[in-house]
Amino acid sequence: MAFDPLATATDLQTRGADVTDIDRAYMALSAASEAVRDAAGCPISEVSATISIPAPAPCEPWLDLPGAVTDVESVAVDGEAVTTYVRQGSSLWLSGGWRSTWEPVNVEVTFISGHADVPADIIALVCDLAHASLLQEAPTPAGVTSIAIDDYRESYATGADAQVSVFEIPERTRAWLRQRFGATAFVVQERQ
Repeated sequence: MAFDPLATATDLQTRGADVTDIDRAYMALSAASEAVRDAAGCPISEVSATISIPAPAPCEPWLDLPGAVTDVESVAVDGEAVTTYVRQGSSLWLSGGWRSTWEPVNVEVTFISGHADVPADIIALVCDLAHASLLQEAPTPAGVTSIAIDDYRESYATGADAQVSVFEIPERTRAWLRQRFGATAFVVQERQ
């Protein structure tokens, strides 16, 4: 599912990028936003999502949901609606637990999570990636780490050090994004 970019052309322009080609700027913002969302493991911006996750052990009353949950729309255990749960933050509590046997049971939850307003540091990250993309006049050959003109030289990164594109997010940043926004459940359906 395609989401709106996490930053706007105005955000990009405020940071010094040339956005006269608005279509190119929008494509760069969209690609940068997708890279950041992929690294975070969730949409970051506010969405309604339906997930299906295994119920915890028998008699365990707590069920943790991914991300910053702001509202729960519906809950079903093996297809049967449950309305007696209590939401506390991003967790649901159900008296007696989510299942009474050791047989696997799925809990399907439709909820709203994410940020109504994208955090400023995420807007800055998306703009930095998009701006780097816009500054490229032509694609740089994969793995180039430096190019010199006098006595012409090129250096290439190889193996795990090679970067494929400006939208490739370093592992340290990916870990930070997953820790901050991390999704741990399988998303069945997302609606913007």
